[in-house]
Order: sequence, then structure tokens, then C-alpha cells
Amino acid sequence: MNMFGKSRTATIFIVAVPPRIIEEFSPSSVICEKQSPCFLTCQATSYIPFNYSWTKDGQVPTGDGIKLMNNSIIVTPRDGKDYGEYVCHATNSFGSTEYKITLLSPRDNQDDDDTQSTFLASVIAFSCIVVVLLIIICGLIWQRRRVVPDRRTRSKEKVDFDGVKSSPDQQRRDQHASDPDLYMELKPRPSNQESHVPTEYQSLQENPENPEYYTMVLQKENGGKQNEVVYEELC
Repeated sequence: MNMFGKSRTATIFIVAVPPRIIEEFSPSSVICEKQSPCFLTCQATSYIPFNYSWTKDGQVPTGDGIKLMNNSIIVTPRDGKDYGEYVCHATNSFGSTEYKITLLSPRDNQDDDDTQSTFLASVIAFSCIVVVLLIIICGLIWQRRRVVPDRRTRSKEKVDFDGVKSSPDQQRRDQHASDPDLYMELKPRPSNQESHVPTEYQSLQENPENPEYYTMVLQKENGGKQNEVVYEELC
């Protein structure tokens, strides 16, 4: 502004960046049947003019089944080499932005699904095996803990099959049988020793004139004591 009037000037700021791809409108993969036209597209934005171009394996795709239309490309696959990765290039004076779109066949997609299903089945089977092994290990540990107290109880006191404690005579016989310092010998009872057989058993003997036999238990000398002789009558 001066004495002659006012002057206005418009200034435009240009951001020096390459185009930006709008991924919401640009699919990253497309499944396409053979001999069927498939549409690949990418959408970009920029503050200055820009253009699109396409490449596949570093070269511009050509052929009867390829049609280029600015930001889109129509592909009609005829064999396996038509499938693969197509690259969209959005270029302005400040640079270029690439966006990759993969063209897949239905068989490739099925193979991926089969691989995922196989992996999932393997994980489930492995988990089941681990659970079964844990159950078996816990059962063995529980059974082992249950057997140890039973052994301790049996070693603490001897119990007959009917649940009644053994008599002192029976316990003494068991002790003699398990003592390595004792041995038994079957010999006739001395004639001068009185019989301790009850009368009701004497009446059942067929040959009372025959000598009676007893089990003689000899205990080895232990602690300065003489050998002890114990006669046990055999019925």
C-alpha cells in the first residue's frame, strides 16, 4: 500500500513431495481365473500433476492379454507367467511412489488355505498329545503317593486277612522265621519232657505209642547268652 493505492498478491505454496497412494481404493491382491479379464487399479493423489505407469518384473507388461489404462491395467491370464506381482508407479516432478498388486490364481489361494488348515490341525493334535501326557503323569504321581503310605502302615503293624491284629505267639513265630540267626530242626521230643498237647488233640492221635515230633528252634549265641532251645509241637 502506498499513496497511489493498495496492491494484493496471491502466493501459492507447493509441497515438494511425490504422489501419495490411497490404499483404501487400491487392493493389494486380486484372484483371477485363466482366460478371465481382471482389473487392477491404484489411486494416488498429489498437489501437482503426475502420471501413472505399470511394470512387471522390472519391465512394462505387454501382450494380447494386457491393456494399460492410466491408473488401471486389465490382465487376462493365459498361462502361469501372467500371474505375479504388478507394480503401479505414480510419478511427479518431485519423485515417484510405487504400489504392488499381486495377481493370484485360485489354486494358489487354495494352497494357502490348505497350508493354514494343515498347520491348525497340527497345532490341535500337538495340544491334545500334551494334555494326555499331563493326565498320565498326574495319575502316576497320585498312584505313587497313595502306595507309599500303605507300605508304611503295613510295616508298622501286622494285620491278618480278617483285619484283626496277629496274636503275640503268631508274631513271635513270624519273628523266628525272619531271623537269620535262627534255624529249625525236626527231631523227636525228649521222653522226659511232659507233653503240652491238649487232651482233646491227644484223643485224636492214631498211634499214641509213636514218638511225638516237635520243631526245635536253635538260636545262636548273641551277647554272651547260651543257645536257647524252643520246642514247638507239630499237630
